[in-house]
Amino acid sequence: DLEQKIKRYRKRRRYVDEPVVWAALCQIASALRCLHSKGVLHRDIKSANCFIDATGRIKLGDMNVSKCMKDGLLKTQIGTPYYMSPEIWRNLPYGDKSDMWALGCVIYELCALQPPFAGTNFEELSHQVQRGYCPRIPPAYSDELWSVVQALLTVSVGKRPSAEQLLQHELDALLLVPAELVGQAK
Repeated sequence: DLEQKIKRYRKRRRYVDEPVVWAALCQIASALRCLHSKGVLHRDIKSANCFIDATGRIKLGDMNVSKCMKDGLLKTQIGTPYYMSPEIWRNLPYGDKSDMWALGCVIYELCALQPPFAGTNFEELSHQVQRGYCPRIPPAYSDELWSVVQALLTVSVGKRPSAEQLLQHELDALLLVPAELVGQAK
């Protein structure tokens, strides 16, 4: 899974190559687009639930706490604290953009090899998440990737992209990426 990959890179003191990060972003966003189009929220997106198959593709797993939305928004507070959105921490109703926040946390973690928000206790972690400030991903990564991570980690739900919006943006951006880099994204 991605959690193990992150641990290996942290141990080696090396960053994951940017094309690999972009590939992960697109694959997880595609899985979320599929779920969200069916009215399903995953509700526990985290690096440990992003499994890597034999070909290097990422599969979103552990649907144990996923939920079908019937009337638009959910209120049950659930998920892994490091990946929980500000709206969940505030005990507000939430929707698919909460999964998108968690995707931002996973991609940040894949780049920085640590979560974007930390605290010594729940209260401190909650405050950090609700503030929404995290340090820039390492300078080894492009400003374009950083801007996507920032968009996903936007505290304002209305400004956070949906999976569909994110994928459309990335498809447009991929037209600018040399084909040899796209092929390296394993």
